[in-house]
Amino acid sequence: MDSILQLTVFLTKIEDYDAMNKVFKTYFPHGGPARTTVAVAALPGQSLVEINCTAAVVRK
Repeated sequence: MDSILQLTVFLTKIEDYDAMNKVFKTYFPHGGPARTTVAVAALPGQSLVEINCTAAVVRK
């Protein structure tokens, strides 16, 4: 989780923002990565949320 740089969260119901944020804080209790959250009309498969993640992996 420390490798995650940025998240884009797509919600079909902006009313779900507070609940999503509560779950987000369980994964990132110290603030987490940069994040953008947007409301959308629909998502594939009748999903309520979709998250796009950008992470950096350091190769040794």
